[in-house]
This record gives sequence, structure tokens and C-alpha cells, in this order.
Amino acid sequence: SSNGTLTNLRVELKTAPGNGNSRTFTVNDTTVATALACTISGTATSCNDTDSIDVVATDYISIDPSSTGTPAASGTAQWSLIFNGTTSAESVYSGSSRGGSLSTTATQYLPITTPFPTLTGTEFNEETLASTSGTFKNLYVRLGTAPGTGATRTFTVREDNTSQTLTCAISDANTTCSDTANSFTIAAGNSFTLMSKVSATAPAASVTQFGVTFTADTDGEFMFLQTIFRLHRFIS
Repeated sequence: SSNGTLTNLRVELKTAPGNGNSRTFTVNDTTVATALACTISGTATSCNDTDSIDVVATDYISIDPSSTGTPAASGTAQWSLIFNGTTSAESVYSGSSRGGSLSTTATQYLPITTPFPTLTGTEFNEETLASTSGTFKNLYVRLGTAPGTGATRTFTVREDNTSQTLTCAISDANTTCSDTANSFTIAAGNSFTLMSKVSATAPAASVTQFGVTFTADTDGEFMFLQTIFRLHRFIS
């Protein structure tokens, strides 16, 4: 949702690939492989690459794993990247419905900070608490399937159960929307979510991806966030 650089890729496996085998993890920028990649081989369980790549708002970022030989099943992998915003104090937060389809009839809430939403209509279950004060801006949303003729999905960032001006809508045959004009401030201790609301004409079922920019009031601060339902280990 903002311009900047990605650097310092770190990856850790639960189980080493085994002698003669390896796993390579490559950062893709809008499906194109970049130079930001590292390989875990033999008895090692981690790797690190300090190269950097430039990214701009609307880019899609993913990590592409590949293997050489027949590496042992690892069960889990974890990774992290550093995002350095072109604008001072900016952090990028993003999420998705991770394969689950949004409702065609009901209002739902999604946490902005985790890839494992439960896609419920109970906002409290998806809220995240802000740990410092700042400003949210630059909302970007993408659908896997367009709403269809006469149908609309509207996405709105909310603070403490109240809709804010940061919002955008996807209608008809379109699959993306953004709001780079509006913003709102949030205080430490307040909650925030992303609301998905449907029009009277039911849109097609679809997965979604989204990103938003947070600018901390104090440069150097960012929010390290998780929801109440799932706690994951992060590499720092």
C-alpha cells in the first residue's frame, strides 16, 4: 500500500532438508521472481538474504518456495522481511481471506493484521488493538472474483466499531479498488477492523486481499500485531 524497499529475508524450517537436498525461498513481486532469495541446504534449518528490492503501491508480494532433490517434509516454515517505507514512519499492514470466500449476503469483519481470518459477522472477534498512535491511509483491496453486474462490495476501515472515511467499493466486472485520498487518526488502545459490506444485489462469492498504510506519530515505532484467536511465532 506504500512505496519502499523490502530487504533482509529470513526463513526458518522446522526440519532440515537433509544431505544433498535444499529448499529455496524467492520473493516475487507481482508474480516476477526477484533477487531477494535464500536457500536452506543439508542439515541447516535457516537462511538469510540481505539484498533489497524496490516495491510500489499496488504491487503484489509473495514468497515462492522450490526444492532441489527430495527434501524432508518440514511441516512448517516461517519467514520475515523488513519494509523500509519511502516516507518516514510508514508501515504496511495487509491480509487476505486465505482461500475462504466472503459472504454473498452478510456484512463481515476481517482483521487487518493476520492471514487467518475467521470471516465472521462478530466484529469483536476480528478486532486488533492499536499499540501506538498514528494515522491509517492508502487502502487497497483486490477480489479474486468480480461482484457481477449490478453488485457491489464495499470495504471500510473501522475504529472502535465506527466506520471511518477510509473506504472503497468494487462493482460489476471490476476486481480492485483503492482510497488514497482519505485518512484517519487512531489512538493507542483503540481497536480497528476491515468491514466487508454487500449491496442489495448479491455479489459473487470471492476471496479477497487487502493492504493499508500506518504512519506512526513517533518515527521508528510500528505495531506488532496479532488477533486473539491465533498467535504465531515471527522471526525478528
